[in-house]
Amino acid sequence: MHELKSHVLPWYLDFLASLRLLTRLPLAEDNEAIKDDKAIQKRLQRATRSFPFTGIVVGGIGAATLIGSAYVALPYGVACVLALTLMIIATGALHEDGLCDVADSLGGTTPEERHAIMKDSRIGTYGTLALMLALLAKFAALYEVGNSAYAAQMLIASACASRAAMVALPCFLAPIPIESTHPRQSLSQQLGQLSPAQLIVPTTLAALLVLLFLARLDTALTVLATSAVLTFLMIRFATKTYRGYNGDLCGACQQINEVGVLIITSTLFHSLS
Repeated sequence: MHELKSHVLPWYLDFLASLRLLTRLPLAEDNEAIKDDKAIQKRLQRATRSFPFTGIVVGGIGAATLIGSAYVALPYGVACVLALTLMIIATGALHEDGLCDVADSLGGTTPEERHAIMKDSRIGTYGTLALMLALLAKFAALYEVGNSAYAAQMLIASACASRAAMVALPCFLAPIPIESTHPRQSLSQQLGQLSPAQLIVPTTLAALLVLLFLARLDTALTVLATSAVLTFLMIRFATKTYRGYNGDLCGACQQINEVGVLIITSTLFHSLS
């Protein structure tokens, strides 16, 4: 029993850390105060392996909303909007904010200009359009399915796959440097650069979870291939355009993957039905 606890407890703590990092859910405070930079970095890096589990929680909120709405006979389109809204509330629009910042930064002509634009808390035209298009694409993918049960599976699968994809950026890119005069480190600076081997666990978990929730091998493989291509393109884009990664780019990667997975699962639903 003690040996089982010694294996399960680290995973549980990492899962809680990932929930605190990626959501705004009302969780108990971390009683273990860590002040050493290396210890903080180790905690954050270990938490990345639990990102797909956080996807279950966030996607599960949307899935439960769809199923519950069908049970009380709420119009399906309204249920889709409500599911997406509650998922955004659960994460505090963290990833959507990253997508907006990255889109706005495309107005810069150099990496330095783009970095400066990303730090601006105001949302611009590019960011507004990117957010609108992403939300419309998600809604359209869910609405076209017209099936609450399958749409619920889509939400969980896309949430798991897209959060595993986020880990790829720190595995292959260094954090974007910040000014030495800045009073505190950014989250990407605290996380640092991971080794490519640290991508194995979250991607394996995501693959298993996608297969579990979609319940079809061909669909799951197509989803994983889509996510892999989108993530590879995001890494190339970040390398050439920003020469590194930060939290905004990770959030944009999550959103692009989520949209892509929802679109492909919606398309496959119609082709297989």
